[in-house]
Amino acid sequence: MTIKIGLTGSTGVGVLTSGRMLKTDYSSANLAASDVKINGFDALAAAFTTDLSGASTNTAGSLATAINANTGVHGAEANAFNSLTSDNMGTFNMTQTFVIF
Repeated sequence: MTIKIGLTGSTGVGVLTSGRMLKTDYSSANLAASDVKINGFDALAAAFTTDLSGASTNTAGSLATAINANTGVHGAEANAFNSLTSDNMGTFNMTQTFVIF
């Protein structure tokens, strides 16, 4: 039931890559430990009840951390990532910070 965490896929794939995660408040709509299975085992060690609806919340990172808390049982390791690639376009002096989610 990967739909519960906003992912899609098919049987037999080795890697599952999705688009952006939805900002969801799991504190009111719990994601039960048994809602998602990895290798036939519960993906999560406990119910996921975190509010991920905030604009500055690292949604994918929070879910990856929760999945990795049960890696010893299901054997998989989740990785939340962003990739940004660019060519040099001239002189640039960054004076502010920014965050990529």
